[in-house]
Amino acid sequence: MHFVGIDWADQTHDICVLSESGDVVSHFKIEHSPEGFHHLDGVLHKLTPVKISIERPDGLLVDFLEERHWDLYLVPPRATAARRGRRSKNDKRDARLLANMLRTGDQDCRPMGRSSELVIHLKHKVRLLDKLHNDRQRYQNRLVHTLKLYYPAMVGMFSHAHGPLTLAFLQRFPDPQTVKETSFEDFAAFFDGRNYNSKDKIPGFYERLRAPTPAAADVDGCRFTMLTYVKFLELVNEQGLPLEKEVNRIFQQHPEADWWSRFPGVGALTGPRLMAYIGDNRERFPSYQVLQATAGTVPITQQSGQRSKVLFRNECSKPLRKAVTDWAKNSIRESAWAKAYYAQQRSYGHDYHRCYRALGNHWMRIFWTLWKSGAYYDAERHERDSRLLRDQAL
Repeated sequence: MHFVGIDWADQTHDICVLSESGDVVSHFKIEHSPEGFHHLDGVLHKLTPVKISIERPDGLLVDFLEERHWDLYLVPPRATAARRGRRSKNDKRDARLLANMLRTGDQDCRPMGRSSELVIHLKHKVRLLDKLHNDRQRYQNRLVHTLKLYYPAMVGMFSHAHGPLTLAFLQRFPDPQTVKETSFEDFAAFFDGRNYNSKDKIPGFYERLRAPTPAAADVDGCRFTMLTYVKFLELVNEQGLPLEKEVNRIFQQHPEADWWSRFPGVGALTGPRLMAYIGDNRERFPSYQVLQATAGTVPITQQSGQRSKVLFRNECSKPLRKAVTDWAKNSIRESAWAKAYYAQQRSYGHDYHRCYRALGNHWMRIFWTLWKSGAYYDAERHERDSRLLRDQAL
């Protein structure tokens, strides 16, 4: 067996090959090109069997190696940095470090596991959707901050600052003075034809926005900034809604979509996100503990002598942790067991972030067990088994 470490770069990649005893068999560079990829493939065929360690889960080189069914292992970049032992970075040393981590069975070297082509396609769409949602939240925060500077009465007036009604309203009434110069009839006419059902709130909105308020030093500058953010949010909304439908459409094409959707709290977007980041290759996670660690739901315990500390896990798949946390949050509304478990965690004084992670950690164990067996989630059986375990504990 040979162990190969690949230090990724934009133009070239450092390759280090170690023997089972840890001796350097070969060390070379390849170009980020078809010629370089095929040269690496030829070297690997001479060394078989081999295991390959790399720091990123995607890219042209990863696609090339996966298509040829090489045994790939993924190492988080922070794990490599923590074991580097020095502040300076050297590509040659990092390639050897990656190979050695794999040779010694380091717990941060995890099988990559190639998913089906459908899931790979779904993952690209889900990543884009998550980025759009993050951008929407970022520009919504900036929009609200700008409104607080010169138009505070607008903050919280509608349910969502990024909603189409809010964005259209801000373009029609971009500052307090515009509202003061508008008659109530014209103000109320804005809501006509916009499917706004709470007509009784309109007089209150009108009075709220016309109430005396301190004037900002530079209303023109704030208004211009606000309208810029409005345009960004309109673009994100325009691209996000069709993408959400496309993500769900691809998810429904998967033969196991119904299995994933049976879990309480797994909706039209949470299911595709979980499938995209977990995949459908059951060999990727040999135990539920590996899945929990990858999802970042299980903490890290540091113990030295009689001292023990439980720490937040930083090394994990951040997108998967977000998807699992959202799943846990949604499951509270649909599962009596999840609701009771969350309430129990809150009674211990934990903040809600920690409670959601703890609940997600339990869901990961349940998910993995059913995933391996192919059995569907049965809420009644789960509740029955949970009661049995509680009775045995008493």
